Amino acid sequence: MAQNGMAGTIRRVFKELGAGGVPVRQQDVAAHPLFDLVTNKGKQKLFRAIRELCAAGELERVKPGVYVYRGKTDDPQIRERMWAICRARGRVTIADLQELAGASWAYAKEFLGLLVRQNIAQKLPGHRAPAVWVMLQTPVEPPVDNQKTERLRRIRAEKKKALAVIDEVGPALVSAAQELSRLRMYINDFPEDEV
Repeated sequence: MAQNGMAGTIRRVFKELGAGGVPVRQQDVAAHPLFDLVTNKGKQKLFRAIRELCAAGELERVKPGVYVYRGKTDDPQIRERMWAICRARGRVTIADLQELAGASWAYAKEFLGLLVRQNIAQKLPGHRAPAVWVMLQTPVEPPVDNQKTERLRRIRAEKKKALAVIDEVGPALVSAAQELSRLRMYINDFPEDEV
């Protein structure tokens, strides 16, 4: 199953098992009939994809091995809706953006942080719960997060370098592990009564 296919299937399973924000155990996801996970390698791919969806803000880890589906956050329509809501209301909370735009908590907070960094909005001071952001200006065009784009570009480049090193060193590590195993067997088979 391709990674995008895996992520799409995970979303589908979480929407089914976790309808209404019900927490879902990763074991229940792995046991779902949509997945044909026989080997540990297949399960590791699934668990890795779940961690990636957590990092993206789509899933929230509520305790070890238990997650709640929060929704897809990279949808440009969600970003456009958040921008329209901020401009129209002038004052928003994270909960407003979650409810009205369908954004995850993490994506709404990230978007409001972008508005603050670009001096388009500011978080009202004080210890209010929930926190409120107020628009300082309302340009027609939504802000662009060049920092995030550049950061993602650097992360992808570093990942590519790291994977190249692993590919280069991996065979040597396998060979060394095999040699260690051979030496261990030789030492264990060495007769003690001849010493």
